[in-house]
Amino acid sequence: MTDHPASRSFSIRNRILALALALLLVAAVVLIVFIRDYADRAADRAFDRLLAASALTIAGAVQVEGDQVIVELPFASFGMFSGRDRVFYAVEDPRGRAVTGYDDLGASLPELTSAGPEFADTIYRGELVRVASVGRLTSSGGDADWVTIHVAETQSERAALAGEILSNAIVPVVALTLLAIALVWFGIGRMFAPLYQLEQELRGRAPDDLSPVDVPVPVEVSQLVSGLNAFMARLGSAMERV
Repeated sequence: MTDHPASRSFSIRNRILALALALLLVAAVVLIVFIRDYADRAADRAFDRLLAASALTIAGAVQVEGDQVIVELPFASFGMFSGRDRVFYAVEDPRGRAVTGYDDLGASLPELTSAGPEFADTIYRGELVRVASVGRLTSSGGDADWVTIHVAETQSERAALAGEILSNAIVPVVALTLLAIALVWFGIGRMFAPLYQLEQELRGRAPDDLSPVDVPVPVEVSQLVSGLNAFMARLGSAMERV
């Protein structure tokens, strides 16, 4: 049993439109993923600078008297934070003992033997925090040792900034995608307009009108029109011999 010819027909216009829409949607998703990654990195850079500045401010206040590390925390070391996130800090002497701050903050963090700063994400007291660690080289009795300063902050405000950047960027992406879809729809309609004109030309002809079709068509369809004109010329010749 053979299929009816109509069951094997398909629409070139719909295929082109579906492919174009698929490509536009894939491009939009890829762009949104890229923007999300950029938003996360931008938020990290902004808040990491604050964490590093706080740790460096504390490091500048570290002093050594004899074998004892003394720190008088400057007010400015925490004044740069907004207060919407929790902030933790710890200053550890060269033997890794906490001098001031939260004793257990540096338990899972390495002691520094360089100025830094170094950044890490860790879980502290059940919350995800971002930690900036810097080292301060001190000397006592001719010996040089490193004091480590850790400053940590919870990440809710950081996530809020990344989300704001992403949401502000998604609006133009969605608008441009919709505009591109509209342009594709309009462009496909314009592309197939000559075929509709050719259809109207053939439908409007008298049954005995076998003159050549003279309608402007795209190059891709010109061979079809040439074949149609040749067919009508042969048909006209055959009718004249009857």
